[in-house]
Amino acid sequence: MEFKIFASMNIDSLEPWIWTNYDEIDSNGYITITNSSNNKKIKCFKRTIDNNFLKMYNQEGRIKIDSRNDKIIVINEYYRKRLGTETQQECQLTIKKAKYFDQLFFNLDHPNPQVQYGNRMALWSFVFGILSFILGILAFS
Repeated sequence: MEFKIFASMNIDSLEPWIWTNYDEIDSNGYITITNSSNNKKIKCFKRTIDNNFLKMYNQEGRIKIDSRNDKIIVINEYYRKRLGTETQQECQLTIKKAKYFDQLFFNLDHPNPQVQYGNRMALWSFVFGILSFILGILAFS
């Protein structure tokens, strides 16, 4: 489906979500977005554009969004680069509800580097914990 890309507001620049008026996925939740032209994919959280969001976004000095006619995605720079898109362009994107396994590792691709680091350390701690457990059992065998 063809979407018009808009830059996120500064307050959303390191957040793991996008805003869209795409309503074929009935609720907010974890989604995967694939750029059909280059097959690049992101995992993020879907938030729905409503009147309150439009009131904040369409303030003086910003490019205005008219979400009545077009399919819109408001997305931060990190996710735009991961998808290979730019603002103010039309892009062929596929949005699907994320699978359970994708949701488990959702934060490994978080836009905030501090969150990425913390999650990677937690994953490595888990791996080393399992390895230590296995080595402990083998030592007593």
